[in-house]
Amino acid sequence: MSSCLRCGCPSSGQVVCKLCEACASCSKTLTPQEISFRTWLCNACYNKRNGLCTDCSTALTPPELQYGSGMCNKCYDKANLKKTKKQTAACASCKNTLTAKEESFKTGLCDLCFDKLSKHVPGLPDSCSKCDTQFTKSDDTKHTLRGLCNSCSDSALHTVLPRPAPTTITVDALVYYLETGLMPHGCRIGNIYGRFQAYPSNWDASNVSKGCILPIDRPTTFVLGPDGIEALIGKRGFDMLMAVGLTKKHVTSVVQRNKKYGLVLFEAQHDVQPVPADWCGLEAIVQTHYPFVWKYLQQTFPLLKRLSYKQLLQTGKNTTEKWRALGCSPTVAFLRSDHTALDARIWLASELFCCEPYSGDGWTYTDNGERGVREYFSSNISLKQIKSWGFVDIPVELTANKMYPVPTSWDTKLSGNLNLPLVSNDELQKIVARVRETIPNAKVTKVQRVQNELLYQKYAHEKEQLKQWHGKEPKEIFLFHGTSGASPDLVYNSEAGFDMRFCTSGMWGVATYFAMNASYSQGYSFNNGGTLQMFLASVLVGDAYDTPSDGTIRMPPVKTTSSKGVVRYDSVTGVTGGSRVYMLYCNGRAYPGYLISYTC
Repeated sequence: MSSCLRCGCPSSGQVVCKLCEACASCSKTLTPQEISFRTWLCNACYNKRNGLCTDCSTALTPPELQYGSGMCNKCYDKANLKKTKKQTAACASCKNTLTAKEESFKTGLCDLCFDKLSKHVPGLPDSCSKCDTQFTKSDDTKHTLRGLCNSCSDSALHTVLPRPAPTTITVDALVYYLETGLMPHGCRIGNIYGRFQAYPSNWDASNVSKGCILPIDRPTTFVLGPDGIEALIGKRGFDMLMAVGLTKKHVTSVVQRNKKYGLVLFEAQHDVQPVPADWCGLEAIVQTHYPFVWKYLQQTFPLLKRLSYKQLLQTGKNTTEKWRALGCSPTVAFLRSDHTALDARIWLASELFCCEPYSGDGWTYTDNGERGVREYFSSNISLKQIKSWGFVDIPVELTANKMYPVPTSWDTKLSGNLNLPLVSNDELQKIVARVRETIPNAKVTKVQRVQNELLYQKYAHEKEQLKQWHGKEPKEIFLFHGTSGASPDLVYNSEAGFDMRFCTSGMWGVATYFAMNASYSQGYSFNNGGTLQMFLASVLVGDAYDTPSDGTIRMPPVKTTSSKGVVRYDSVTGVTGGSRVYMLYCNGRAYPGYLISYTC
């Protein structure tokens, strides 16, 4: 009598006993193929636990992991795509319309681009690993990535095959993918890291081999990891730089000084093994390269983790000026200082570039506060000592900073970026009437117009982007919003305005909620010493997707596909609490137009 492979009990000739046929995670009965893997997990749970898509088994990017759907964007869109009119497919490379025959091959490429990609991209399998026949376009892409032609793949369905290992690409292949914006499914960026650097416009890329990852006077540097580099593929140069935490102001000043950006790619090895750029990685990099500084820095390290740069600056505003007056390097200035937490924080910013956006969590952040990609610390080493490296020129096109006109109702005589003047009588009567439609006993004591010019410019820019994307003016309506326990000034006196980072999951997922009726937002009004406050905001709802409550929503579903790409709805809408509500899943598409103070 044979024994169960899983628990060892007698199994009457079966591979596993009845009790062990269930998945260790979801208790679903395992198929014979899943049992043969001996992971004791079904395919869906195995993929989810290892960061793979539960549908196509490709590795999930950090944003896809954050959504929590367990699927990549492509499979998620496919699963949620509604029945729409069939669109003409276009080549993913040259954007030319595919013929019916080209579309039937399911490669997403025209004949010319497919042949070019197959011949010149390293790392892509070109023949069957079983029968050694050359792949043709008639072979399904899902089969070729496993190294099998259609015939061998069909016969393999009746036998137990090991899970296919992902194809690890080389540095040369990665350079090609970044330049073309294409990377075949199934390819993985292995142990490759990258560093953005600005160079003079007349600088020759062949000089890279003569230098280091960074200018030689720096012993350490920030670098991107494999997941961060993969997130850059398909983006234009300016968007790449924004994703890695550079500000628009900084990039603009660099380009205006007649410089260009490049990305140095290198394969990590034992003497150049980057560490995550969190507090633990920072501690390791300082102990390695600045041991004489660490003995002073470790005394204030716990305080550095708790307080932000701005909070520390408030404890000693003249420290920076004193350092500049010394006229020496940041390290020497720190050793001569009192070694306070502020001294340590300024040294980290000056020597290791851990400036204000650095939060110690190991991620970059964009201008509007959204999380970008993972970053790492690396030793600065000559490229001559690295086995494999490459260079990608990153072209950056700057558009003129367009200033949008502010609303005509604003009082332009007031100076400063932020003002909260009282509204005119006409505006007051309209707003009071809107509030009393659903709160008849409301006594409006004050209505202030929020005049934040920088915040409004971001809102107007989003409106212009939606107009260009859809080819028409987006739908814009005034909706109510309550901030609950948060003070309204955290909205109208901030860079992001209505900020998704403070949102929690609701009936339609994690989003910023707005209501048509004031009575709905009354339950979320801010209590300011007995006076209730809420916003009447201008919201770009655009083309809204109407659906019942669904707490799993992470973004508006796909509306259709076109030559521009996947087109999603702009917002989600539904009815709850006797009011129609609208949900936004990104920042910048709502402006806090009016702050209403009232009592009941």
